[in-house]
Amino acid sequence: MKAADVMTRDVISVSPEAELGDAIELMLAHRVSGLPVVTPDGTLYGMLTEGDLLRRKELGTQPRSRRWIAFLLDPARLATDYARARGRKVRDVMTQLVVTVDQDDPLEDVIEKMQTYHVKRLPVLGDGRIAGIISRADVVRALSPRIAGRPVPGKSDRAIHRMLGSALQELPWQQHLPRFEVKDGVVELYWFGDSFDWERKAARVAAEGQPGVVDVREHVLGP
Repeated sequence: MKAADVMTRDVISVSPEAELGDAIELMLAHRVSGLPVVTPDGTLYGMLTEGDLLRRKELGTQPRSRRWIAFLLDPARLATDYARARGRKVRDVMTQLVVTVDQDDPLEDVIEKMQTYHVKRLPVLGDGRIAGIISRADVVRALSPRIAGRPVPGKSDRAIHRMLGSALQELPWQQHLPRFEVKDGVVELYWFGDSFDWERKAARVAAEGQPGVVDVREHVLGP
């Protein structure tokens, strides 16, 4: 899957010149926690998120700097913090350095960026212009039909046994492997001697993921 397969195409965006109050009302009305900031020609200019609105003078939460310590800090940072805490235009409050993805990027790369940069949403670009936005909710939405009501192809017990045996052998962390039987699509996992909870969990998940499996039962036996 690619970013274009999952992203939301109807992007709710805001202009850099928009009043901050209007942008907040837009976020609340559409129940979104972030807005792409886009110029009239469709160029991504930045992102306005809930995080940008936490340190505000109106709330009494603005960054506080003692005059004596100001000499030790980067003046550009102090000026930026001041503008973000008091700015009335989106351009003065938004985050300008934005992590983006391309609409042809694999979904795996999109998830990697979300986790690496600890962000909930990523603007999606196409030909250098904003083409959509992809959020964690979009990923979950794409996952839902692939889990709920997943069709179970008809597989013989022998085929399930063969596939599960291969799947268990491919788990590199497993120190112990269960014996197992398959009858009428039901997998019976037998653990003899020492085994770890995390090993048993991984083996059970591997069994449940095999096409044709209707149930998995575990039996932890003594040495």
